[in-house]
Amino acid sequence: MATVLPLGGGGYEEELRRLGIPYDALLEAVGASNTERRLCTPQSAKTAFGYYAYNGMVTGMTVQLRPHGYRRIDLNGVLPLWVNDELKVKIGVTSGNAMTGARLGGHQPRTRYPKGELTRQMVTRNQPAGVTPLFDIAMETSSQEEPLADYSLWLALMYYDKAKSEVRYELSYPLQTDGRGFITQWHPRIIPPPYPVEEIPGDDPNDGFGEIDVRVEPR
Repeated sequence: MATVLPLGGGGYEEELRRLGIPYDALLEAVGASNTERRLCTPQSAKTAFGYYAYNGMVTGMTVQLRPHGYRRIDLNGVLPLWVNDELKVKIGVTSGNAMTGARLGGHQPRTRYPKGELTRQMVTRNQPAGVTPLFDIAMETSSQEEPLADYSLWLALMYYDKAKSEVRYELSYPLQTDGRGFITQWHPRIIPPPYPVEEIPGDDPNDGFGEIDVRVEPR
């Protein structure tokens, strides 16, 4: 089970500070995502807008979080995580659906793409002691074999809203995946204001945004 860092309420800036992250740092990372996305043109590949936005966010997070005690690792060589050893926190980046960065009744965001077994294992470790997962996940690694197993996982979700010309984003604590591998439950959720952008071209600006997840091979 991961070590849970209590936030205890407060505004989004205070909640981010408890994770060691100034709001301005996260805002700059989102800005880097948008800057890189703007390198694409209508002649670019269909998924280029999403991939460039993702790569910009990864670059921005690496640059902006480094001065605040976070080091980047690429788990299994492909899955970028930002790790704070003092707080026992690890952060990833992923694309969410239209509920990302929004509060509407009891609705919660869902990841755009289903997650592989590696991410699903980390989400399962986030669950409180005594909670039985809805779906069985084979835990291939133990805390002794994986030094980050007891670090809490947070995910930065992003959603480019073409209709509203804005990026909605949040830094949230994933608790559960469904039977298809989508992350569907989060608590707590840290939701800053939307990031306004110019007109967003392309049919689906989020297509292609996301990490390459990794299948955990049986030992």
